[in-house]
Amino acid sequence: MWAFRLGSGGAKTIVMVLGIAAWLSACANQGYQVQPGEKMKVTQHVMDFYKQKYLPQVGAVNQAAFAVSQDGTDAGYSYCPDVRCKSGNTVGQDAIHECQSDGSKCYVFAIGSAIKVDYIVVP
Repeated sequence: MWAFRLGSGGAKTIVMVLGIAAWLSACANQGYQVQPGEKMKVTQHVMDFYKQKYLPQVGAVNQAAFAVSQDGTDAGYSYCPDVRCKSGNTVGQDAIHECQSDGSKCYVFAIGSAIKVDYIVVP
């Protein structure tokens, strides 16, 4: 399983996660939850990371998740291109973990290529 993070100043930290994470029972939607009627704010920088790095990496892989910080300025993602990863639903939790590595509260923005929240892009 692979996990990636967009860091402050645009630097990204790349981490190879060995094996399936310990959070086998973790739900992909854990982390910050967007309230009903609320639109998630996402910076243009995070959307560029989503479109230019995440989407090309995951392609048609369903075992992928993209997480965004509550303030919309940070992000992380995780994916597994191997069929052996399909036994656990940890990519969402792994993406949240990558996004939260600097202390931010994060939530799942997309599973595979499907965006799961209403959002607005801000400068």
